[in-house]
Amino acid sequence: MPNGVSLDPRLLATARRAGLNRGEMLALWLALYDHASRNRPRGSLAGLDADDLAALIDADAARIAAALEALYTRGMITTDNHIAEWTQVQRLSTERVRALRARRCPDDQAPSEGETA
Repeated sequence: MPNGVSLDPRLLATARRAGLNRGEMLALWLALYDHASRNRPRGSLAGLDADDLAALIDADAARIAAALEALYTRGMITTDNHIAEWTQVQRLSTERVRALRARRCPDDQAPSEGETA
């Protein structure tokens, strides 16, 4: 999940439009990211619906459906049902992990591409 997500004005505006409070919106966005991270292909929101999400975060299904629609309208979820910034966020994460591994391992013991430390 990207830094600053709790301060993202797009999420607050979406919450207001859907009748959710900030906590419910953040819980929804976290649930979407969690699902996307476990799904194949990664970043996909396939298999989720408003009723399941509402039960998961203990919110009204109609308001969750309205929030999802607003997320589509704002372009935060793509028309092919993926989190829009998924690739960018993952690329930044990959770069941080590589830098961390480089600091932990001497050059001669660093894992090669595709290996894990």
